[in-house]
Amino acid sequence: MFFLNRTGERSRKSFIGKAALFAAFLMMLTAIGRSAVLAVELMEPCTVTTSLANSEFSSDLAGTDLVIDLYKVADAVAVPNADTYNYAMTETYSSLTIGAERNNEVYEALTQAAAKIAVKNDVPVVKDAPFGTPITTTSDGGELLPGLYLMLAHQKDLADYVTVTVSEESGEEVLTTVANSSLFEYHFSPELISLPTKEMNGDGIICDDTPGPWLYEMDAHLKAEREERFGSLRIVKDLLTYETTEETLFVFDVTAVKNGEVVYSDVATLFFNAAGEKSTLIENIPAGAQVTVKEVYSGAHYVLTSAEEQTTEIKAADIVSVKFENDYDTTRTGGHGIVNKFEYMGEDGWTWEKETVDTAE
Repeated sequence: MFFLNRTGERSRKSFIGKAALFAAFLMMLTAIGRSAVLAVELMEPCTVTTSLANSEFSSDLAGTDLVIDLYKVADAVAVPNADTYNYAMTETYSSLTIGAERNNEVYEALTQAAAKIAVKNDVPVVKDAPFGTPITTTSDGGELLPGLYLMLAHQKDLADYVTVTVSEESGEEVLTTVANSSLFEYHFSPELISLPTKEMNGDGIICDDTPGPWLYEMDAHLKAEREERFGSLRIVKDLLTYETTEETLFVFDVTAVKNGEVVYSDVATLFFNAAGEKSTLIENIPAGAQVTVKEVYSGAHYVLTSAEEQTTEIKAADIVSVKFENDYDTTRTGGHGIVNKFEYMGEDGWTWEKETVDTAE
């Protein structure tokens, strides 16, 4: 019995000891589990680096002084016992809500709503950060802490960089921000970015339940569309003397070529009934086009005293000029000559034919 008693006592003590060790082990596992679950650090400073979603635009945008503004839309708030966080809207954006449904349509609507609030009522926490340079602090020197941010890209020296158009598909107003190169006008879509973030899953979606660590350094891709910019050409004619009684017509052949393609071709005319200077303006020629202007008709009694053909390059949102000078032809004392005859045919434009004329006075 004694043996049995001693054996039974030892067995009981052994069981109690093992139970205590197991309980301690469970507590340790729980602590480890909680540490893993609460891995997101909401006081960890973040970094954002911007790039273009369409790399084709990079070289043309290189000289535009493209900058980034960040507006803080919401603070990141911890979710108890979960490896994720929620949003607490800042006061300026308190009218916005983020529901459980999160698809592209909902995201775009939320982004547009936030952008329209930002440009009217908010001051960015990061102002004019150079494109492509990592953003690590706010403009006042504070840390870039976790949260929901609105990102707007625009040209730094462009005063009116916000544009609002109406979507043909939805009928809704769409806000974009602008940067201009010498050839194109770029429209950037506003972007909402969440810091920290995670890698995309197999479906190309970023979810908080995606396996892997939280990323406090984010690459944000700017989405942009572009449209061609245009400029104008002014043709100036200076008639030094006027020695005829009938109205005199001067005609210019205008051809604009860009990237080896003719983008404009037409004739321009000027009428004179006195000496002096006149001009005509041709608008909406693509920026960057090389324009050749040739005076092809100077009337029956006037001659060029300047080059008959001139070339210039169209500048966006600007007017470039070429100038031609003519004087009365004192050498035309008689005989016959071949001249170009132009006649305006309404919608068919100008017809051009040669005819023999008597040049005698």
